Amino acid sequence: MKQTKTGFAVSDEIVYEKYGSTDLSGQVWRDKVCLSDKDPNSCIEEFPLIAIKEEKGLMLQMDGILGLGPKLFQRDPRD
Repeated sequence: MKQTKTGFAVSDEIVYEKYGSTDLSGQVWRDKVCLSDKDPNSCIEEFPLIAIKEEKGLMLQMDGILGLGPKLFQRDPRD
């Protein structure tokens, strides 16, 4: 994942997830995510996401899939 000023890898561990019919692998990161660049109140600090390293089944090439309530983060991946 491209390094940002606020983003960081939670660990070096590679995680494997299924997203619909797509198989994904990558690292869990946390980064500042803003829903609007005009409203600073729309930002979430240390939002968990998977930085995709490999995927099978996505129609477009992407760096990640962002969701506001993903099941895979019901537990803190740092535990």
